[in-house]
Amino acid sequence: MPRKKPRTRTGDQRILLVRHGESREQSGETTDGVDPMLSARGELQIGTLRERLASLRFDTVYVSPLARAAHTFDRAGFRCGRAVYDSRIIEIEWRPDWYGGMPAGSLPPGPEPDRHRAWLVPTYERLAGFLAEILASGESLIALVGHQGAFRCLAELFLGLAHDGEPIRLRSDNCSVSELSVGTDGIRFVRYWNDHHHVVRYL
Repeated sequence: MPRKKPRTRTGDQRILLVRHGESREQSGETTDGVDPMLSARGELQIGTLRERLASLRFDTVYVSPLARAAHTFDRAGFRCGRAVYDSRIIEIEWRPDWYGGMPAGSLPPGPEPDRHRAWLVPTYERLAGFLAEILASGESLIALVGHQGAFRCLAELFLGLAHDGEPIRLRSDNCSVSELSVGTDGIRFVRYWNDHHHVVRYL
């Protein structure tokens, strides 16, 4: 299948990072830290994203194929031209075989299937390839539905920061929204981080 030609942007490229709703591992309902489902509070948090994102229509939404992120996307009412499951944006692997049993189950329908199978690729390697691809896409408004640790690593790569094994300490609350931006002059900047005003009553 031929590759799409990159679009020509007339304004800043905006990349929104949307963290998943609270998981059952976070709420203490399970010890499964690899692929837990959403908690009841996580479901309430997701409801607040509908209003927060209602005015936006994304060119593409990239969704982590871990259950807590996949179900966040499915229930948050994203408006987009295209949605894609992408294993390059899964959470940090806490040991080399952390995702050895993945993918584990079925995901909500809608997004295109993951074609990268990057489950066992080291975090920075898979995120670097992903970032290069979306920056070259020419798309103006992109969203990622994913995870705090991976977003911290992605921010380092985006800003060209050196990393020493511990990702930059940036907090992302459940269902918070952060935004990276690239100007028409190519300058990269963080527009805001951890916007959680819409979900604060459920944190």
